[in-house]
Amino acid sequence: MLRDTIIRRSTIYHSNNGIAYTLDPSRSDLPVSINRQDIYFNNDHKNISTTRWLNVIGGIPSNQNGYLIKRNSLITAISINAKNTVSDASFFIYDLNTMTLIHTENISGTSTKIVDNLNYQLNTGDRLSVQLQVNSNTVDYPEFNIEYAYRFN
Repeated sequence: MLRDTIIRRSTIYHSNNGIAYTLDPSRSDLPVSINRQDIYFNNDHKNISTTRWLNVIGGIPSNQNGYLIKRNSLITAISINAKNTVSDASFFIYDLNTMTLIHTENISGTSTKIVDNLNYQLNTGDRLSVQLQVNSNTVDYPEFNIEYAYRFN
């Protein structure tokens, strides 16, 4: 049986700097960019059993510099991937400028997790960092991805 899908026609706008955006009905018509950006954090070690900061581009621990947000943005999704099944671990996203905790995501009994319904607002100049806390056993080669859109409000 086929399921009907309703597609809402959207108007595409262009910001002053040429970025295409639309009003996102899943986010109360918040004006966000059509394209999404990704930030990758990882740690290239096996048998991680303690709390540690994940690395950002160039292998630098994210608490040293963080990932600089260049425009007002909105975190829309995250994904977690590890080589092994994770018994119990927590990932923390921080704004490194103020050490404000933005989001916590727990993973247990699996090696992957996707959360695609997030709405955390970021501001120009925020610096993101991700910390891994292993609560049980070990984690091998963790990867953490943040997807975000530019916001225009």
